[in-house]
Amino acid sequence: PYFKRDMGIARRGGKSGHAAERHRNVHPRRSAEPPGNAGHLGHVIVEPEGHDCSCGSRGCLEAEVSGWALERDSGQPAHRADEATRIRVGELVGRGVGSFMAVFDLETCFVSGSVALGFGATFFRAANEEASRVARLSYCEGVEIVPSALGTDGPLLGAACVAWST
Repeated sequence: PYFKRDMGIARRGGKSGHAAERHRNVHPRRSAEPPGNAGHLGHVIVEPEGHDCSCGSRGCLEAEVSGWALERDSGQPAHRADEATRIRVGELVGRGVGSFMAVFDLETCFVSGSVALGFGATFFRAANEEASRVARLSYCEGVEIVPSALGTDGPLLGAACVAWST
């Protein structure tokens, strides 16, 4: 996901099927420091007793709802997920995004990637309901998670931004 309101965008490198993108800076200013993990929502914990993650933690968004995680759990590709799985993925993404949006006072989250976009309206309805449920502060009213206009090219643009800025 990437956000509207003073945030630069960049894709975290790595395997395909990652559930979330990262952001180099909360405010789009140049930094002399090398990029870290700021804004990468893949390691926000959404299921405290969830699956082990490659980062060493448990229950990270990436370990629960990325394409490879869904295939691990079901034994089939993510695009074959049933309705209940699509709803669960939306809820977990909404939980992570809603928490992030409350902390950073953001209004809109743009989501790209084959899992979310492939899951369509079911995913976005569940994600928005969960984000609204967890982002309860008064300034979070109207939080919205929407498909990126870049479609599945969003991560490619983000990767280009990382390459351009280094």
